[in-house]
Amino acid sequence: MSIRRKILVYFTLTAISLTGAALFFIYLLFAKYREEEFQERQKEKIFSTLRLLGSVNAAEKGLIQAFDQLSIQQVLDEKILIFNSEKSLIYASLDDTPVPFSKDILDNLSAENTWMELHDGRYDVVGVYIETSDGDAFYGISKAYDTFGYSKLAFLKRVVIATFLGIAGIIVLVSLYLSAKITQPLSDITQNIGGIEFDRVYKPIPVQGAKDEISLLAAKFNELMKRMNDAFAFQKHAVQHISHELKTPLAIMVSNLERLEKTADTPTLRTALENLKLDARSLADTINALLEIAKMDSGATMQREPIRLDELIFDTAEALSQVYLHFQFSIIYPEDCPENALTIHANRHLLRLAINNLMINCIHHGDSPRAEVFIYCDPAQVRVDFENSGPVVSSEEQPFMFQHFFRGSNSQGKRGFGLGLVLAHKIVTLHSGTIYYTTVGAQLNRFSIELPLLQSS
Repeated sequence: MSIRRKILVYFTLTAISLTGAALFFIYLLFAKYREEEFQERQKEKIFSTLRLLGSVNAAEKGLIQAFDQLSIQQVLDEKILIFNSEKSLIYASLDDTPVPFSKDILDNLSAENTWMELHDGRYDVVGVYIETSDGDAFYGISKAYDTFGYSKLAFLKRVVIATFLGIAGIIVLVSLYLSAKITQPLSDITQNIGGIEFDRVYKPIPVQGAKDEISLLAAKFNELMKRMNDAFAFQKHAVQHISHELKTPLAIMVSNLERLEKTADTPTLRTALENLKLDARSLADTINALLEIAKMDSGATMQREPIRLDELIFDTAEALSQVYLHFQFSIIYPEDCPENALTIHANRHLLRLAINNLMINCIHHGDSPRAEVFIYCDPAQVRVDFENSGPVVSSEEQPFMFQHFFRGSNSQGKRGFGLGLVLAHKIVTLHSGTIYYTTVGAQLNRFSIELPLLQSS
C-alpha cells in the first residue's frame, strides 16, 4: 500500500471512528437524561396525586370532583397506582395501561428502599415509598410512555446520523487533499530519482526552505548522489585510464613475443614463447572487454547491429583454429533453420569475446582435441550449446562458476585468470540473455547461452 493511500485510510478511519464514537456518546447521554428527567416527572406526579388525595380526605363532599380533576390532569398512556401502608390499592387512574409486576415493586419498596425504577418495553415504570408528616406510609407506582421525550430522541438520532455522514464526507475530502499535499514532495523526489542517468550531469533535487522531513530527505539524497557521482566518475575514469595504459604495453609485448618466436631455435623456447603470446593476447582481450563493459556501466549506450549468430561462431572457430592447430570444433545446426531464426541484435565485439571465451574454455578443460557446438532454432530465441568431454565441475562448485577469479578443481594446472566465464556471463546478461552450465554424464561439460532474436518490424 502506498504512503498516500495509508495516510488516506488511516486518517479517515481514525477521524470517522472518533467522530462516530463522540456522536454516539452524545446520543446515549441524551437518552439517559430523557429517562432520568421523565422518571423525575413521574415521581412528582405521584406526590401531587397524594397531595390531592389528602385534600379529598379533608372534604369528602368534593370526592367525585377531585377524582374527576385527577382524570383531567392525566397524560397520555399513564397509569398511576396509590397504595396505603397495608399495600391496599386506594387509587388508580382511569387509564387502562396495565402494570403486570406491581406486586413485585411493592414487595421491594420499604422505608430502607424508597425508590425503584425499571422498564416495560419502552414504558418507564417507577415505584416510590412515601411517608407523610402525619406518619402515614404510602406506595406509589407510575407507568408512562414519554411521547415527547422519545420524539426528541428520534429527532436527535436523525440529526446525529446526518451530522455523522456530513462530517465523514468532509473528512474523506480533507484526507484526499492532505494525503496528496503531504505525499506530493515524495512523488516529486521519486520522479526526479527515476530520471537520473549517470552519463549525464546530476541535477540536485530542489529543496524547499522548510525544515521538514521531506526537505531533509531531499538534501541528504543530494549529498549521497554527489558522493556516488564522484565515486562513479573516479571508477569510470580509473578503469578507462588503466585499460588504455595497459593496451599499448600488451600490444608491444605480443609483437616482441612474435618476433622472438620467429628467431627461437629450440622447440622448448618456441613453445614457451607461444604460451606467453597466448596469455598476453588473452589478457589484452580481457582488458578490451573490461573497457567496453565499463563504458556500458557508465551509462553509455551499447552499439548494436543485426548479427548472424552462426556466422559469428564460424568466424570465431576459424580464428581459434589458427592458434590451436590441434583442436577442432564441430558446429551443428538445422539446415532448414530460417535466416531470421539466427539473427540477433548485439554488439559484435563483445559477443565475439563471450563466444571466444566459451570456446577457449572447451579447449583448455577438455581431454579430447574436439568439441561440439549445437545451434537450436526457436521462434523467440536462439540457443547455443558448447560441449566438450573432460572432468566435470562438481555440484558444490557450480554455484560459484560465474564469480570473479573462481577456478574449479578441474582447472588445476591449466592457464587462465578466472575471468573468462565472468565476462561471458556479463556480456550475455547485457544482451538480455542467459547462460548456464550442465553436465551430461560423468565426462561431458555443456555451457548453454540463450539470446533473444531480432524482432522483424
